[in-house]
Amino acid sequence: MVLSGIFSDFFNRFVGPVQNISDWRLNGLFVGGVIFFIIKFEEEHRARQTTEELNQIRIDRIKAASYAALLSDRNTMIDLLTHDLKNPLGTITFVSRTLKEQLQDNQTATQKLRHIDQCVSRMNNLIERVAISAHLDRYESLGSPMFSSAAELTEELTETNTDQSRFHVNIEANAGFNADREMLTVVFGNLINNAYKYGHAGGDIAITVKRTGSASSADSMGTGPSVMETEAVCFEISNAGGTFRIPDQERVFERYYRHPDSIALPGMGLGLSLVKAAAAKIGASVDFRHTRDRVTFTVRVPN
Repeated sequence: MVLSGIFSDFFNRFVGPVQNISDWRLNGLFVGGVIFFIIKFEEEHRARQTTEELNQIRIDRIKAASYAALLSDRNTMIDLLTHDLKNPLGTITFVSRTLKEQLQDNQTATQKLRHIDQCVSRMNNLIERVAISAHLDRYESLGSPMFSSAAELTEELTETNTDQSRFHVNIEANAGFNADREMLTVVFGNLINNAYKYGHAGGDIAITVKRTGSASSADSMGTGPSVMETEAVCFEISNAGGTFRIPDQERVFERYYRHPDSIALPGMGLGLSLVKAAAAKIGASVDFRHTRDRVTFTVRVPN
């Protein structure tokens, strides 16, 4: 300890020379007192350190419990809001469909009802994303997941988009993912929807799925040990940037972040933050890069 070093230096400089005095007994009481105070001081110092560490542990526990309580309250509130909002939106959708049938000859009314349907759809999407965000916070793996075919999952997530000709899909034969299908749907679904929504109007969206890793390699001199890469399945989606500027690479996965040029489009900036969070839950990595006007997201899912 530092304090021990200081007292040791003091002892060597001032107490040590006492040994040269013929009658050591006259100085024994002084030396013993110094040693006693050194030991006493160190014991008190260690006791204070221990007390401070215990107090910090108590504070950390209180903070953790407080955070857990706040998180639980937030999730409960989100559950209540999403449930209570879904019911009136379902009623609005039902009434709108009924009115369309009754007013199908009235173009003005039909147009307004179509606008109502679009607003309801936007609200439903926002509610679902907020609900997914809360679900991710309390997600726990349920053990070994089922195998999901990459081809089937990609087809399922792209078929909801109107212009199927924009998708150019290249999937390695029999490729698939050994991961929670719900989390995979959050990751790939949001990336596909973002590419379709923000990409250049009518521009192509390239999706590639292939296995990576499982190959050993050595250093360039051939003298080092071989290294086995982690075996994974790589999902890559790429699209032209379109009329919107390339997102900030440092903030692209930040919750609620939206590029100023895309503010006019509906959304809350939750999609990519959900992608990052869901990928982390299954041990996957997500990378973003852009070259000129093209944007590419790559997801590596451990196999």
